Amino acid sequence: MAEALRQEPPGGPESEAELSQRLARTKARSYGSTASVAAPLAERYVEHRLSAGDTLQGIALKYGVTRGGG
Repeated sequence: MAEALRQEPPGGPESEAELSQRLARTKARSYGSTASVAAPLAERYVEHRLSAGDTLQGIALKYGVTRGGG
């Protein structure tokens, strides 16, 4: 018995690479900007698997972080 192939509908979920590139083009946040905070932020770690097309800026925007300076 043959199984039908399941296809994503148009406008379905985007790949991480597409999301990264879309976020990199977004001007919602300024890359490298600083935010004032009343209390120190707790450290947290997130695992991110790289995909083709990921950019450092896109990943930072996805998780709401900026480049740490020192």
